[in-house]
Amino acid sequence: LGILNFQSEGEGVKWMQWELREVNESFKTSIDMNGGIDGKCGPNTAALIKVFQRMNGLVDDGVCGKNTRKALKAN
Repeated sequence: LGILNFQSEGEGVKWMQWELREVNESFKTSIDMNGGIDGKCGPNTAALIKVFQRMNGLVDDGVCGKNTRKALKAN
């Protein structure tokens, strides 16, 4: 996947959006109401990544790097 951040696009972002959608009902609703799993890391996806990072004790930099991906997989 590499490092994904705001304005990234592609299959890696789709994976990230899918994993975020599975976190909880609030995340699912937010993804669904903001374009669904579209493969584009816009402001909503970036905001959800930051919330997820805070929820998991990670640095909330909005970058889906190694530690964030690991936490998403474990969630």
